[in-house]
Amino acid sequence: MGIYIHVPFCVSRCSCCHFVTHRWSPRLAERYADAVRSEISMAAGHVDRKRTVDSIYFGGGTPSLLRTGLVSRTLAAIGRWFDIADGCEVSIEANPETITREKAESYLRLGINRVSVGVQSFVEDELRGVGRRHSAGQAKECISVLRRAGFLNINLDLMLGLPGQTRRRWKHTVETAMRIAPSHVSVYMLDIDDPKARLHREVRSGQCVLPDDDLIADLYAESIEWLSGAGLLQYEISNFADPGRECRHNLKYWTCRPVLGFGVSSHSFDGAARIANVSSLQDYLRSVEAGRSPEETRTHLDARQALEETLFLGLRLNRGVDLNELKARDGKGILAEFESVLDEMSRRGLVENVGRTVRLTGRGRLLANEVFSSLLR
Repeated sequence: MGIYIHVPFCVSRCSCCHFVTHRWSPRLAERYADAVRSEISMAAGHVDRKRTVDSIYFGGGTPSLLRTGLVSRTLAAIGRWFDIADGCEVSIEANPETITREKAESYLRLGINRVSVGVQSFVEDELRGVGRRHSAGQAKECISVLRRAGFLNINLDLMLGLPGQTRRRWKHTVETAMRIAPSHVSVYMLDIDDPKARLHREVRSGQCVLPDDDLIADLYAESIEWLSGAGLLQYEISNFADPGRECRHNLKYWTCRPVLGFGVSSHSFDGAARIANVSSLQDYLRSVEAGRSPEETRTHLDARQALEETLFLGLRLNRGVDLNELKARDGKGILAEFESVLDEMSRRGLVENVGRTVRLTGRGRLLANEVFSSLLR
């Protein structure tokens, strides 16, 4: 089982951000961390505590803004109520400008063994264009600090499709990342569909111009070649890793394994239902401080929904989905409906069958959203 802790605080909001965030306040962060620990203790009485926790993930927001004492107390609360596996993967997301030698060393002492650094780009204009607070130099220094502290498992988040991005600029970012030689790289496509994101409005009004879709597709395909040449093998649409360094926590989402989410706007999956917490920070604090669950919605998956999720999430992985396993779970003949869609996708060259495993082709990964929407009709 995995545990996710959402930390919503940021010093400032990037123009492309569509996550639930809140302006940084040390006092509010203390109150919030207390509430998260209370939620953990409340939830412990309602879940199967015999399940071993083998991944813990602090996401945000900017979790690395928190005092290490708050992180320590949160980990202690998890350890008090849950059985933590030996070798548990413990990840924290960090912005480059927030990492110091003291903080990195403290993280290691606390048992954090994986840091995901929000680099996004090694081109100064691109960073400034979306409101990132760090420079390319700070990103490089952050990674050096983590390495000197003793971290062996470091992920770099890179973003494809930023305003003003060209092939030359993107190649510079990827080549810089390869010289740094992290154990994991995530390549995310810029998403501006959310009208609440400032960049959405800037693009709509013509204030900034994004690279065209054909260029982004070409750069994505080239990135796969460049990163694999450096030993970082693609295992999911957006993720590349040294063998054995795949993100254990995120694999749970793509394979529909149980994850408990704590904090505002966090999501959980218990194997049968998907649960979402309230997305308002004040509502979250009021609920937990009054001893009430912050749960906002609970959706129980029927057989069809469970099969849909297993298919479209599993297809994100390069290894694909074992249809024999799905058939063994399918007592209502639902799989046959999806197989006709997959046959059509195969004729179009978007998926391929290797034995009884179905997986996306290279072209299918470029058009993955089209494949997924066909499965969800």
